[in-house]
Amino acid sequence: MNLKSVLKICIVFALLLGAVLFSNQKEQEEDQVAQMTKELLVLDKENVDGLTIETDSGAVVLRKEEGRWRIIEPLALDASLGAVQGVLANLERAHLKKFLLLEEGEETERLTEYGLLPPKVRVIVQVEGAVLDTIDYGNSPLNVYVYVKKASENRVGMTELYRRTGVDKTLREMREKRALVFEKSAVTEWRIAAQTTTIEVARAADGWRLKQPSIGPADAGQVDSVLSHLGSTSMTFVDDTPASLAPFGLDSPAM
Repeated sequence: MNLKSVLKICIVFALLLGAVLFSNQKEQEEDQVAQMTKELLVLDKENVDGLTIETDSGAVVLRKEEGRWRIIEPLALDASLGAVQGVLANLERAHLKKFLLLEEGEETERLTEYGLLPPKVRVIVQVEGAVLDTIDYGNSPLNVYVYVKKASENRVGMTELYRRTGVDKTLREMREKRALVFEKSAVTEWRIAAQTTTIEVARAADGWRLKQPSIGPADAGQVDSVLSHLGSTSMTFVDDTPASLAPFGLDSPAM
């Protein structure tokens, strides 16, 4: 076998080897992408004890303390359990439909193009005191899907637009809006003091009883109605740090 033939064989072998390696690499990338086109975030909602939601309106930081969700920034407030559960549900149920590979050197350009630098919405999820992941939500090209990227992955995915809407929440939306949060069965006594009269009712062994303005049995239906109204009254907030209560007529309330 002459040198020319040997060189031809080496060239063919190199081409075949390159094709095999390229094919294997593509298969590995496809397998990796296939594995990542499922859940946006794998988590146990019960173990989540921290959320930070960053939007154009600012950041809302929430922590779960002794089983109860609280807002700690920008104000110290009770959080709405329903609102928190809604955000967690949209994180848990979001599925990625497609992944876009970021070429080296093009990350900044692509992330800006996709609305991920800076993101439209950013959610930081904390589990047992440590950050689990950070999820950025970007543009929605056709108002159906939205670009999304996790800090733990150097890839951009796409999920349903309504999943971004489901986590794009402001302080007003995340705070507890009920005037009083309580269990009716746990109430043992209540009093309504108006300017002209006071009604006071207490739970007794044989049912509810009036203590003011007279003493005697109370109408159980009326008592339940009052408690239901108190428990379902929602507030619209106008001033979280009022300098005075007088402008609102609350320095000397009517009731």
